[in-house]
Amino acid sequence: MQQKETNSTRLGYSKKEASKETSLSIRMLDYYISMGVLKAHNYGSRVIISGKSLQRFIEHGPIPYPNKEVIQHDQSA
Repeated sequence: MQQKETNSTRLGYSKKEASKETSLSIRMLDYYISMGVLKAHNYGSRVIISGKSLQRFIEHGPIPYPNKEVIQHDQSA
């Protein structure tokens, strides 16, 4: 029986969801975010890891982006 391969990537993952998908600990994900390997957005206390960034990580390994950044979003809007 063949499994269907899907190329659909979610827009973003919480750290818990990304941990489940990659089998990495949340602490290791935090490390990769701080090193610029994974792109993440902070919304208050919530952190969303980019789906494209996570897919890139799975396919190519822990290669940092040229400019590491964690984007802070203002909650007052």
